[in-house]
Amino acid sequence: MNDLLQKTGLIWVFLILSPALFIPAIARADDTEWWSSDFSFRNVYSINSSLIDADLVNFPVLVYLNSSVVEWINIQNDLDDLRFISSENELLDHEVDGYSDNDFAWIWVRIPEISNASDTVFFMYYGNVVALSVENASGVWDDSFVMVQHLSDNSTSTVLDSTSNDNDGTKKGINEPIEATGKIGKAQDEDGNDDYIVGTDIINVQKITWECWVYATSYPNNKFIVGLVNGLGSGTQEKVLYSSYGKLIFRVYDGGNKYTSIPVDTIPINQWVYLVGIQDGTNAKAYVNGVEVGTVACGDGFTGYGVPNIFIGGASATYTYLDAVFDEVRITNIARSVAWVSASYETQRLNLIELLEAESYFEPYAERGEILAAGVILALILVPLLILIIFAVRRKH
Repeated sequence: MNDLLQKTGLIWVFLILSPALFIPAIARADDTEWWSSDFSFRNVYSINSSLIDADLVNFPVLVYLNSSVVEWINIQNDLDDLRFISSENELLDHEVDGYSDNDFAWIWVRIPEISNASDTVFFMYYGNVVALSVENASGVWDDSFVMVQHLSDNSTSTVLDSTSNDNDGTKKGINEPIEATGKIGKAQDEDGNDDYIVGTDIINVQKITWECWVYATSYPNNKFIVGLVNGLGSGTQEKVLYSSYGKLIFRVYDGGNKYTSIPVDTIPINQWVYLVGIQDGTNAKAYVNGVEVGTVACGDGFTGYGVPNIFIGGASATYTYLDAVFDEVRITNIARSVAWVSASYETQRLNLIELLEAESYFEPYAERGEILAAGVILALILVPLLILIIFAVRRKH
């Protein structure tokens, strides 16, 4: 009988402990894929290749956070523990455009390469209470960006450029224009009477891409949107986006004034619209919401400006002030591709990336606990059966 009890006891020990023997085999299979165990959580994002018309390089995508995609308790209040990581485990530059504690955040992330053949995956890691910020705003915007204005107030009189060029903007006066809610974060509401923003620098570029978001209730004739002017009210002006009886026109100068063809449709009103003007040395083109609406043959642009010449909602000798809210105004010293314009439109309306999964570093360990518990339950079932079998065998003998 003692021999039976000894054997039974050994069987109990083996069956209870055996699930633990398998724990190494079921340990986190992706430990080597998890960028850093110092960060407890990550979101997995995918860029939709069906919306990418051609491969893109150093493209800024917009990530929007709210309580439906993160649990705010897991992120530092100032977002210092955010880390954006490529599928090759490389740290990506990011810029926080704006945020409100435990409510929302707008974040720009530079993706080195985006394919139009397959979806591009990247990660957002977080959940580290002692991590310091690695935010690098100027790193998001490559050297081709002359100015990127998110148009939130730096002060009631100034707005800041996010590029390394420090091409900051000065308002006409205090709260002229005034900060308002924008398409992405904050924006500037110009009254249509005399409000404008002028850049710090003088830019003389032969090729250009203007980008901006505008919300207007109407687009009267000859209203200035964005452009280069040799001082407020000057007649030396070009690379100007303006409205002509509600239709978008891009005016350039290559030794003579050139205007893109008159669009069929007017600019949509009472909604945010994405407006683009491109001069590439062969043609100038105007776009509304990622779609080309006008074109004209032209050469390289004028490069003889002598005073700060970047105007947002300003006025020249020809065009007057537009009553509208302005957001995300950008200048690039190259002609962007149609694929870039289309992808920019899609990402800024939060249509380009998808959250695939929100993961915790500890999930696999929780799974191991479940397996161990299942093993104990199995042991509790099997041991009595095994004892009965042993008794039956011994009685036979």
